[in-house]
Amino acid sequence: MEQDDISRAIHLSLFEKSDAEQKALHTDVEKILSFVADIQSIDTSTTAETAAKTNIFRDDVVTVPPGAFREQILGQAPNRFKDWFLSKKILS
Repeated sequence: MEQDDISRAIHLSLFEKSDAEQKALHTDVEKILSFVADIQSIDTSTTAETAAKTNIFRDDVVTVPPGAFREQILGQAPNRFKDWFLSKKILS
């Protein structure tokens, strides 16, 4: 990536960067692109597929009825009003 490309990207993003910051960013982008190129050049044609093709997670089902522990939890509150916790005012 050319230095001009970095300068244009910074200009388009409306960020203000000094020349030193632009050079550092250019260096970082070059390192990232080089790393991506290295990763893309790896031959994986003989590698066994490791990604799962099935859903390994459990079904999303409700196991406890709503409100089952409401009274138990609210019973531990120092102050409450109906089904709400009461607390001191924290914003002025």
